[in-house]
Amino acid sequence: MYGRFRVWPLRRWLQIAFDLAVLSTAFWLAFLFRFEFTIPRSAMQILLVTWPVVVAIQYTTLTVLGVPRVSWRYVTMGDTIRVGIAIAIAGSALLALRLVLPHLTAAAVVIIPIGVLAMDGVLAFVGLVGERAAWRLRGEEVERKEKLKSKWAQLE
Repeated sequence: MYGRFRVWPLRRWLQIAFDLAVLSTAFWLAFLFRFEFTIPRSAMQILLVTWPVVVAIQYTTLTVLGVPRVSWRYVTMGDTIRVGIAIAIAGSALLALRLVLPHLTAAAVVIIPIGVLAMDGVLAFVGLVGERAAWRLRGEEVERKEKLKSKWAQLE
């Protein structure tokens, strides 16, 4: 900590970047799946306009529920449930916006297809849990190798 400002370790910034990349990738894949890998120009405009908003809503929900504070090395089933709840809350908020905004504005760029929202939620959940599980498995493998090395060192 320097002065009033907290210096976050590089690993924390990388975890944030990975989370944002997973959320972004999930949204793009949801659009690609919805339009069978041929996104029409009008849908591409919707994608580009809503992408940062959707990712911001999802990551804010994750942050409010404390998901980014949990160590990836020791992720548990409880953390997985917390990720699921956060994605469900964000998805509900996005669905509510999707249903209300067309009545408030004539702009078609705010109308995200409902199928995209559903696929995005599933893909985001699988991606976020998957990256955390992969990190945990990697950590456990490193730990196993270190234990094995120490056992070999004791035998010598």
